[in-house]
Amino acid sequence: MGRTKRKRLKKYEQNSINLCYEEHLVSLQKWMSNKGWKNHKKLSLKLFPETGRGISSKITVGANEVLLSIPMNIMITYTTVKLDIPVKNIFTIHESLALFLIKEKEKGINSYWRDYINSLPEKLPPLTWLANEEEIESFPSDIKLNVEYTTTNFKNFLNKIRDFIPNNSTLADSLLKWAYVMVNTRAVYVDPHIICEESSLNLLKDEPSMALCPFLDMFNHNYLSNTEVSIINEGRCLFYELRTLSSCKKYEQIFISYGNHDNVKLLTEYGFFLPDNCYDNIKFTLDEVLKILKFNLDNNKYKFIKEHDLHNNLYIGYDGVSYNLKAVLFIGWCGVINRLDSIIFSSNYPSLFLEKKLPDLIKGLLVIKKNEFTNDLRQIMSGRIVTESAQMVLEFVKFRIDFISEVILEYR
Repeated sequence: MGRTKRKRLKKYEQNSINLCYEEHLVSLQKWMSNKGWKNHKKLSLKLFPETGRGISSKITVGANEVLLSIPMNIMITYTTVKLDIPVKNIFTIHESLALFLIKEKEKGINSYWRDYINSLPEKLPPLTWLANEEEIESFPSDIKLNVEYTTTNFKNFLNKIRDFIPNNSTLADSLLKWAYVMVNTRAVYVDPHIICEESSLNLLKDEPSMALCPFLDMFNHNYLSNTEVSIINEGRCLFYELRTLSSCKKYEQIFISYGNHDNVKLLTEYGFFLPDNCYDNIKFTLDEVLKILKFNLDNNKYKFIKEHDLHNNLYIGYDGVSYNLKAVLFIGWCGVINRLDSIIFSSNYPSLFLEKKLPDLIKGLLVIKKNEFTNDLRQIMSGRIVTESAQMVLEFVKFRIDFISEVILEYR
């Protein structure tokens, strides 16, 4: 299924405001330059009207050129924080990086990392879990699940600090939350086996696969971004390298991709969503599908679905119905068939199913889900919206209704 209207990356954004002369950014770039970073592509920070802070270049950058090469000795990695890990096998890499930020922020001007820390925003993004309890209660169920998951992780972090960090009463809740969010929204992936030796991996509860990277964390996300990262070794020094695979005109905003995330992931993890996100979709559980379409599966069909993991990844997106959902819809619709696997795994579905029944089944699911989204909107609008987080959820729910309405039109 094609997207009726698909926006593309803006090739040029007018009315952007140059931020490269702000004191904290000048200090950051000077500090990075002293540590071996060279701004070959003349990258600069700007305030763009649609995305806020973002990065552009003062020169045209060709395809397959290196945009940014950051010496890893000015990245905050496991190697940086391992001596500050208070106890073995308790803290995750996320939590360890957050603790390190807190420690260095409290040092103020005496911190080696002060220029980087001063470049981080004080204001937190409108993450869903930062809304107040009354607002969260009115959120859609899938968003509430994400809120509960993140809130539980943050509370576990606070409990660990209480149990294992001496003099923890001096740490303000706002500082703990700030550090936790900064790592969650700005850290990049690194190969843990490049960062440290195998013998030192047991200091953490998980693998040291996250790091904080100065300047790189100022790039905004777009799913159309065509970049790649790698860690290279030059003269016994490691560099975190960002390369663009397509050309970028001077002064246009340069984006990176945070991953192939749908809008629920972007909203809950980063505090924004993209109205034209090609990875967005409408999700269903197996129980929802069976209930909405009134399918009565016998034991053999139900067992087949479970054994072949067809009950997961049930969704309808811009490109149509997922492989698993199509299989489940066929299994629910068809009568007694001896060899389901020969049809499903070869995608040899009968034309009657593909041309007549499948569109009707999909539309039936979408209409019910649209009603659910409409009820979500009524629910959140019936309460008092105070925080930016709740306002963002409200805008997302409105978008969801528009999105599913557009998808439904594909099955008229």
